[in-house]
Amino acid sequence: MKRLLAIALGAVCLIALVARIHAGPGQPFGGDDTGCVPDSTDHLRCANTVTRAFSSLVSSVIRCHRRQAMARMKGQTFDEESCEEATPSSGGRSAEEKFNARISRIAPHCSAAQIAGANSLRDTLLASKTNPSSLDALNGTVYCDSATGSMIDASGDDAGWVPASTNFARCENMVGSNLGRLVSQVIRCHSVFAKNNFLAKPFDEESCENVAQGRYNSAADKLTAMGICPLCQSNANQKATGSSVITQFDNANASMYPCPASTTTTTTTTTSTTSSTTSTTSTTLLPGSTTTTLPLPTTTTTSTSTTTSTLGCTCAGGTPSQMTFTTGLRTGACGHLASDTNPNFFTLQCAGLYVGGAGVGSTFFDTTEPPATARSSKLVRT
Repeated sequence: MKRLLAIALGAVCLIALVARIHAGPGQPFGGDDTGCVPDSTDHLRCANTVTRAFSSLVSSVIRCHRRQAMARMKGQTFDEESCEEATPSSGGRSAEEKFNARISRIAPHCSAAQIAGANSLRDTLLASKTNPSSLDALNGTVYCDSATGSMIDASGDDAGWVPASTNFARCENMVGSNLGRLVSQVIRCHSVFAKNNFLAKPFDEESCENVAQGRYNSAADKLTAMGICPLCQSNANQKATGSSVITQFDNANASMYPCPASTTTTTTTTTSTTSSTTSTTSTTLLPGSTTTTLPLPTTTTTSTSTTTSTLGCTCAGGTPSQMTFTTGLRTGACGHLASDTNPNFFTLQCAGLYVGGAGVGSTFFDTTEPPATARSSKLVRT
């Protein structure tokens, strides 16, 4: 039997545990927030401007509604439409026109999806009271007391009732202002969350929203304690409206932070094949005949099209951004040595280094790592 020189390395088992710390650029936020983290610095800049524009839009429209309610209560006229939307008499000062101006200025840094999402959400918020997600419909929840029997905008697109008293008007105005601040704070939570995810920094967005809701609820408690509100603005109703608004803007987050569109790459290969056929022409000149044969080219073209589509991540919670490895020790046999006469003449134990010739196994070096050693490695998208 030939002398064998064998160097065998025992196996060390690595158990990879992948933990999602936060969504990366272009990946879904996850949880109760729709939409995706911006996928570039430009798109992050655009999203920051879009969110601030929506905060201003909501607050401005709520102020328009408050001025309209007070004017109707005093028997005065007020052009609420020109305050809220672009009209021939708005002169660029309406809430909608100011919003559009901000979006136009930031547009060179935005994706087509961001512009489309912003315009879509704007149109929803500025829709008439027939759209339950509109601010005009929300106006009916704010100016909810129907004691006067007079609607704020009976023939128009705004819901709500003319307040029956100065106290009721004061209460309902404050409810509207509190809702405007709540929307701004929730949108800011989303904005900070997006920025931190883009920069791979941790941020507890749910705690941020809970703080915003807590402030709104405290304001509702103080307003209720003043004893100036109509029955429809009870403490429970105010808080229920706040929760509903938070849910609405969590769902609307995808319009401010749209997910990147899927990309498609198409490769087309064209193969041309030319073959010849024969054409025979017979011409009779004299008693003898002459035959002429000419080749005619025929071209056959075959096209092959290959389409590759890359879709956004569909993993629960988004694509992981970090991998954590923990080493462990395997036990038992991890291999064997074969000789000229015996295909399995020596068994190798796991987690060791064997060095030897004919007497392989006489020397055993323990090369195992300490167990439960954790290492982290950042994932890089390519």
